[in-house]
Amino acid sequence: GGIVFGAGGYLRVENVSIGGTASQAITLSTGTTILDHVRVQNAGVAVSTSAPVSINNSTMSGNGTAVVSLAPAVVNIDNTLMQYNGQAISVSTGGTVRLSNTTITDNAAGLANSGGTIVSYVNNRIYGNITNGAPTVNVYQK
Repeated sequence: GGIVFGAGGYLRVENVSIGGTASQAITLSTGTTILDHVRVQNAGVAVSTSAPVSINNSTMSGNGTAVVSLAPAVVNIDNTLMQYNGQAISVSTGGTVRLSNTTITDNAAGLANSGGTIVSYVNNRIYGNITNGAPTVNVYQK
């Protein structure tokens, strides 16, 4: 794999391209994490930590699944492009993804939900996927 964060309190990854790993590019099971200006290609990000995770100003392309949110993870995704993936976002029971100003297009599945929560701040572009999927909650910005 790429980055495996299994012990520690805080991880910040900035201005990095990662991909081509045999498993996930980034696996997060502990600690607060910020991914900023990160390009993930041909690998994906798996999150299962209860600590906050933010993905900002990033690009996820060519992954089987770009972001997987497993219980009890809460993943905040802002200003990010998710394109040419099998699934852009996969949320399992107990997982949460919050989307703001994010483009999800040209994927096999845009939003894949297996009992979790996908919150959209209604400023996202989710269109042009084979199956777009839908957020479970729409929140209007104030």
